[in-house]
Amino acid sequence: MNLSVAEVMALPILGSARLLTPAPDHRSIRWVSVIEAPVEDFVREDELVLTTAMGCKDSEALSALVSDIAHAGAGALGIATGYYIEAIPPPVVDLAAARQLPLIQIPWAVRFSEISQAVSDALLAQQRVWLEDAKELQADVWSVILRRGSVDDVRQMLERRLQARLRIEEAGGVLVAGAHRHTEAGAATAPIHSALRLEGYVTVWPESPRVDAAAQAEAAASAMAVWYLYQEAERQRRFQSRDSLLWSLAYGEVSVGDVLERLTLLGYHPDREYVGLLGQVDTLGDASTPAPPDPAAIRAVHDLVAEAVARVSPATLYTHRQDTFLVYLESRAREHGQVARRFLDALDARMRAQLPLVVMSWGVGAADSEPTGNRFHNAYRQAHEALNIGYSQSGPGHRTFFADVRLYQMLLHLSQEPVAQELLAATLRPLQEYDGKRHGALVLTLSTFVQTRGQISETARLLNLHRQSLTYRLSQIERLTGRSLVDPDDWFLFSFALRILKHQEATAHLHSGP
Repeated sequence: MNLSVAEVMALPILGSARLLTPAPDHRSIRWVSVIEAPVEDFVREDELVLTTAMGCKDSEALSALVSDIAHAGAGALGIATGYYIEAIPPPVVDLAAARQLPLIQIPWAVRFSEISQAVSDALLAQQRVWLEDAKELQADVWSVILRRGSVDDVRQMLERRLQARLRIEEAGGVLVAGAHRHTEAGAATAPIHSALRLEGYVTVWPESPRVDAAAQAEAAASAMAVWYLYQEAERQRRFQSRDSLLWSLAYGEVSVGDVLERLTLLGYHPDREYVGLLGQVDTLGDASTPAPPDPAAIRAVHDLVAEAVARVSPATLYTHRQDTFLVYLESRAREHGQVARRFLDALDARMRAQLPLVVMSWGVGAADSEPTGNRFHNAYRQAHEALNIGYSQSGPGHRTFFADVRLYQMLLHLSQEPVAQELLAATLRPLQEYDGKRHGALVLTLSTFVQTRGQISETARLLNLHRQSLTYRLSQIERLTGRSLVDPDDWFLFSFALRILKHQEATAHLHSGP
């Protein structure tokens, strides 16, 4: 808030004072101070400086005081006359005029404290008026919102109310609404803050040069904050609605036909195909000191995923719950793998640059082409299974496509049969019981032996065992299971059982599920 020099001179307390020099339009008063020489750093811009000129014994010293105050950018200078100086010398008046500093001659009988009080009261009264005007502007913004107006409608309303031109831009400098940048003087810019976040800036060019542009910019920024707060609330509401919708589709709780209208609002096209991706944030930290991902890391990943989706798909079909991310991308027949790889390659590049310590795993599945069925559930199911299988095969940080693990998928389904479960349990249970009682490593030994395709030397090297110790362990495996490590049927059974066991252990790693 500020006052013009004319408004200050109109205060009753200054009725006997005289303005000796013109008051330029750019000079205004925001506060009051009382000082004596030297000035140093005690004067602020737009300040009414009051002085008795006590230390100025001649015209030269007084001229130096006036020059310093003008250089500091003061709004005006008031000099008390009648005690230390009888009158302000003409050369000093000329100097103030040349420096465009309003110079006020104040009779000695007028108290500085009363001047300060009067100016402060006027500034407070102006601030109350500004607050009332700001409330009215905010109410007008709500009127535009209720009419479903745009940000440009808000800008036009503010221009009419403030009688000024406005420019609204994002924090990064991108124009949102209003005039392009101007170079003429008299403009003021204020930041737009909402929910403790910088949304952007509003620049105001008042039509009248006597209007306080800074105050108008602050009022416009306050009004625009209402608009951004509403937009953020709407975005959160849409996201919550979208998140619930997508997870319901993924879990098979609703079909596409049931929510087709809501999906269409998100950019969904029922006549096109989609590929589903399920991502899991695994760790935050280097390999030696991994740690669970914290909320800040999850939010950062969410922002990068949202940016990546926006670059490759017109539909906003993505969501997340805690550290699990679900994405549906528009695709074409036989191009699901290419679309998913391009998306993940671009996302990985951004993550390596901005979040190098975050490790993610992805499963990829394709939706069927039936628009009214459970295509999103099918894509999620495939992506979920691919993600689980990827953990069992490669551990954290993998990228697994359902189309590449169909044989493995067949074995998993086969393992659900009662006869298969009984056979698998009978194959590994003796080894697990032995390991549990004697703290042995027969299951690990068998897994490594199968992994090396029965190579004794390589298995011993990987386990850091002597060949004789490895041979003893292998004989124990055959004795406890009653099966031979050289029989092809038994070898297949061992391999099958180990794969299922590894898959079951990896499944526990994944937090999401249908």
